[in-house]
Amino acid sequence: MTPDQAKQFFAEHQTRYVLAQFVDIHGAAKAKAVPVEHYDMVIGDGAGFAGFAVWGLGMGPHGPDFMGVGDASTISEIPWMPGFARIACDGHVRGKPYPYCLTRRIEAAAAEICRARLYAVHGYRT
Repeated sequence: MTPDQAKQFFAEHQTRYVLAQFVDIHGAAKAKAVPVEHYDMVIGDGAGFAGFAVWGLGMGPHGPDFMGVGDASTISEIPWMPGFARIACDGHVRGKPYPYCLTRRIEAAAAEICRARLYAVHGYRT
């Protein structure tokens, strides 16, 4: 979804906030409500999270922010929360993909499975 398509989606669904969401190493969803006026920031630099507060990221209290960079293809309406949409995010730190982000771990495992010529079915984005 392009930024213009996303803005049209937000207007059609009367979306005021986007939940920038990532999943921690335990499979628990973590999210931050971001006003739709800042959508470009979510898909650019990302939505900032205190990385040390998320157990399993291996970050200390003086470390950098964990940035959830949104994947525009995952935008969806949240029917039970009028005015809210959701976007799945990948973890970045200092502008680079963070190796302890669950998305990175799943992608690495899937690549290893493919190299071993095995098959895996997963849908961690849905």
